[in-house]
Amino acid sequence: MAMNTLKAEIVKCADTQMEVIEHQRASRRYCFPPSFIGFSGHFPGYPVLPAFVEVMAAMAVVEELKGCPCELSSMERAKFRIEVRPDQTITVECREYGPEDEPAFEVNITTAQGVAASFIMKIIGRK
Repeated sequence: MAMNTLKAEIVKCADTQMEVIEHQRASRRYCFPPSFIGFSGHFPGYPVLPAFVEVMAAMAVVEELKGCPCELSSMERAKFRIEVRPDQTITVECREYGPEDEPAFEVNITTAQGVAASFIMKIIGRK
């Protein structure tokens, strides 16, 4: 499956428009149905949203906030604590910090049960 196809499927699962909380902070809610392609094979009989889908959902928020396509250059302090299951709503919140030429985003992904994941993403803009 092409990454652009997966990215389009992730965006379709957005429950809300992106909410800009502050100039450098935004969030969006997602809910992935059981038929979401990202659950395919992960895991049969017990579907769990793959961590890379959570990262791609965060990238979608970052790209909309920045207004341009971006490329992930590195991740730091990644912790995936709570499994995300089908039909479970997650909120992806991204906060930009750091120098403009080396933007980084603190990402928190939450569910009703608490913080599902947190990580720092460093990106390269591709205007």
